Amino acid sequence: MGYRARKDATHRISLGPFDGSDNWVDIKAVRSYGDRLKASGAAAMAAASSGGGALAVMEQRMVLFETCLVAWSLRAEDGDPQVMALTREAFTDLPEHVGDYIATEMLAHYNRRELAEDDLKNSNGPSTGP
Repeated sequence: MGYRARKDATHRISLGPFDGSDNWVDIKAVRSYGDRLKASGAAAMAAASSGGGALAVMEQRMVLFETCLVAWSLRAEDGDPQVMALTREAFTDLPEHVGDYIATEMLAHYNRRELAEDDLKNSNGPSTGP
């Protein structure tokens, strides 16, 4: 098993179950430890400057979007020829429920990642204490 997060592997999140559309969002299949630290650090800085709360969660999600979103099919208006650029402004301009859905699905993907069956064969089993 390699220990470097592949930057080219992606995971597709379909918006179909959410809104019935054919839209999708591609994210890094595996987020790196550095990506996680950036998001946690941004949340901590926002919490320290604002007293915590919603601003910290918002900043953490913005960094999650910026570091882990690879591509999407979202357009500003139906029929637009081009997809929206992956920018902070585009993220903040998403309708609240759409941003929440995407963030929830991203976090669910990263939180449920487990070793693949082939990787488990290479494991010596769970760690034990001294």
